[in-house]
Amino acid sequence: MKITGGNWNGRIISAPEGLVTRPTSDLVRGAIFNTLHFMIPAYKDLVVLDGFAGSGALGLEALSRGAHHAVMVESDQRAFDVLQRNVAMLDCKKRVTLKRVDLLSLSFTQRAYNPFNLVFLDPPYEYSATLVHKVLLHLVNSKVLARDAFIVYEHSPDQVLELPKGFEFIKEKEYGSTLVTYLQYKGA
Repeated sequence: MKITGGNWNGRIISAPEGLVTRPTSDLVRGAIFNTLHFMIPAYKDLVVLDGFAGSGALGLEALSRGAHHAVMVESDQRAFDVLQRNVAMLDCKKRVTLKRVDLLSLSFTQRAYNPFNLVFLDPPYEYSATLVHKVLLHLVNSKVLARDAFIVYEHSPDQVLELPKGFEFIKEKEYGSTLVTYLQYKGA
């Protein structure tokens, strides 16, 4: 896998082995950031949450393009080990907070790294809509989303997300077996 833009454009990052983690392909990641370019013209002050981070490709891509800080959350130990190596290899530890925990159990007591302006959610496809609904409610209840924050949700086309109050659908784009849904948080 490669970073597709920004300061680390072309840098190779590792992906976890096995079938537990399904990394976002370079093609889909590039398309996501091309779409976000029209929604978020400058990444300079963005604080990013990469939930279900896996290799960290989405959060690292945002940092490469100028995001200020990324919180990357991953519960699987093997994926978390790869994530740590990718952060070390890119020498960006000061701009990253790593959490090895289930996203729904994460307590956002350290206000230093939020509110989040951009959130990536790429959970396991088989139960993603139910899980993402719960995650969105958790983020709202934790008061960690900036008003007008963008949420990028990757899922299979057969998953239908019930939007919690305060979220607006922006657009969807299908890439083979991956559907990318863009949402915006307007406040509860």
